Amino acid sequence: HRIFAGTLSRVSLEGTPRPWLEDVTEADWSPDAETLAVIRVVKDSWQLEYPAGHVRYTVHAGYLSDVRVSPDGKQVAFMEHPFVSDDRGTVKLLLANGTTRLLAGDYEGEEGLTWSPGGTSVSFSASSVGNEYEARSVTVNGTPVVRQLPVGLLTVFDTAADGSLLATRSADLVTIQYLAPGSKSEETLTWLDWPDSGKFS
Repeated sequence: HRIFAGTLSRVSLEGTPRPWLEDVTEADWSPDAETLAVIRVVKDSWQLEYPAGHVRYTVHAGYLSDVRVSPDGKQVAFMEHPFVSDDRGTVKLLLANGTTRLLAGDYEGEEGLTWSPGGTSVSFSASSVGNEYEARSVTVNGTPVVRQLPVGLLTVFDTAADGSLLATRSADLVTIQYLAPGSKSEETLTWLDWPDSGKFS
C-alpha cells in the first residue's frame, strides 16, 4: 500500500534528469529550497533523513510516509504505520533537537499531511473506523483543532497561504452485475455500497 521505492532525480526546466538518491519513497523540500527531507528504505528498515543523508528516525517494522517539512524548516511531520500494506497508524513530529513526539492516532487509516501556513498545526486525513476519511488538524503540542469539513475518502495534500486545504474527495463503489441467459443487457444486483459477489457457477 503506497510503498514504492526508487531513484530520486533532479532536473532543471531545460535539462535532463540527473539521478540523485536511491531507495527513496517520499521527499519534501524545506522552505529554503536547498534542504530535503526524505524517507528511504535501507535493507529492512525505513528511515527519515533530514537533511538527506542525516538519519533522524528509523523503524524496523511497518513503514513511514507523508513526510512534510514545517514552514520554518525546523520540524518535520510524518506518518508511521506499524504494518506494511496497511495505512493504519499515527502522526508524529520530528523536533529540531532530534526527538520525536506523537501528535495524533492511532487511526484505522491515514493518508495525506500538510502544515498550516504559520507552522502551528498540521492537517491530515484519517479514519477512526472504516474508510471514511476526515480532514483533521492537530497543533504541534498535540491538541486537536476542530474543522468543519465533509467526510468520505477525503485526502489532504497541501495548504494555501489563507489556510484553505487542497484535497481530493472520492466515492468508491463496488457493484455486482448479472447477465441473465438470453438477455441483451446486464442487471445490477448491488447490495449497499460494497457487496461481495462470492462465487457463481
